Amino acid sequence: MFVTEENNYQYAENLWKGKPSGRLFWSLNANQAHLRLNAEQCGYVSEIDFLTEELGCLIWATIITPFKTENTFVETIRKIEGDVTHVEYRSPAGILTETIQMGQIIKHKTTSPETLKILLENWRHLAVLPVDTEKQRADCAGLFPAIAGVDTSSVIQRMLQYETGVADFWYLLMDEPRLMEEAMELWQEHLRQKYLIMQKMPTIGWYQAENTSTTMISPEYYEQYSMHHIKMFADMASAAGCRSLVHMCGLLYDLMPLIRQTGINGIHALTPPETGNVPFEYAYEIMPEDLLVMGRFGSTEWIGKSKADIMRRLSEILPHHIYRDHPFMLLVTSDEAPFSADNIRLLRDCINEYEQEGHL
Repeated sequence: MFVTEENNYQYAENLWKGKPSGRLFWSLNANQAHLRLNAEQCGYVSEIDFLTEELGCLIWATIITPFKTENTFVETIRKIEGDVTHVEYRSPAGILTETIQMGQIIKHKTTSPETLKILLENWRHLAVLPVDTEKQRADCAGLFPAIAGVDTSSVIQRMLQYETGVADFWYLLMDEPRLMEEAMELWQEHLRQKYLIMQKMPTIGWYQAENTSTTMISPEYYEQYSMHHIKMFADMASAAGCRSLVHMCGLLYDLMPLIRQTGINGIHALTPPETGNVPFEYAYEIMPEDLLVMGRFGSTEWIGKSKADIMRRLSEILPHHIYRDHPFMLLVTSDEAPFSADNIRLLRDCINEYEQEGHL
């Protein structure tokens, strides 16, 4: 379905309100450099114009972070050697070191009880401060919904990805449970301070990015340590009259009954088999009917694929009643893989043809 500048806001707002889509909306989540290159090749100066005028994508929100975080207790020093960056976090509590290669952390800063204690002391000095969002909201007024976004995930995901890594997270949780639980409480309090600021921003919805997956955390541990963190997010959004959308890609099937209990209103990048394991039908069976699903259609489904391949895959994962009867948007991702203008135009045509089949 082609979305225009005139109707984009209303369509996006209806999705945020949990209204059935009725039509097959789609959006493109792509590497900015790749997106810009394709826009230029197709004669567009603006990537937004390329997405809307050339592809007919739905711009589902402008995510605005209404706060900033400061920490004058910690000095961060970076040293770059080729594609490797060495980072030192210096504070009166001690020094933490981290190594990053091509954007990925290959040595985490927190790997022992001693470094965990330094991290906790650093976190105690984090300050969350409001910022003015009036201009950002004015710039998108009437075009795209302005959504309050959180710039960090909840603590389990934060530690798994950025602080400890997966292995040391579990070692520390087993060896130093009280220290780890203190870290969880401290980080969640920082998030609560952010949510309090978000509650003052006029908006229809909140967004938070998690990468929750049963490859990292079991349902038992999710229930014990993570579920109530996401529930706080959903509850505080609801108290502000806002709906809540959480990014959770990957293997969620066994967590879905617990995710329902959090009260969130939407899942961003819900991934069906084979990459993920949650069929869209199952999500709507177990979650409330007004759940907003942004269902992932990943790079392996469309980049370099033929029309027959793309149409077959759409029919395998997306029964027509899903988008007709529920709030649904197809979230096409490039997953950092390069793509051509021919790739994306073919996908556009396939999506539109598939929708037309559903209305015959």
